[in-house]
Amino acid sequence: VSYTLSATAKIDIVIYRRVVSHRCQRGASTCVRWVSTKIELRATGHAGVNVLTLNLGHLSAGDYRLAATPITPSGTSGIKQYVRFKAFG
Repeated sequence: VSYTLSATAKIDIVIYRRVVSHRCQRGASTCVRWVSTKIELRATGHAGVNVLTLNLGHLSAGDYRLAATPITPSGTSGIKQYVRFKAFG
């Protein structure tokens, strides 16, 4: 997964793992939740390098969702973007 950052841009990234549960509300027998993994990072672009590449090959097998939120220089959050992927561990 690669992101291109401007010289002053920041991006918050959180990876969520899909979990199927049998402890559901409203009487459902199974439900799906997305639980954040221990991988949380904040990357900042700079003039020399502005492409962020994430190697997600070390994740255990399962379904995942990556959430990336750009942050402006003033600290305002931009539109969160999601990428779903499957790891084969």
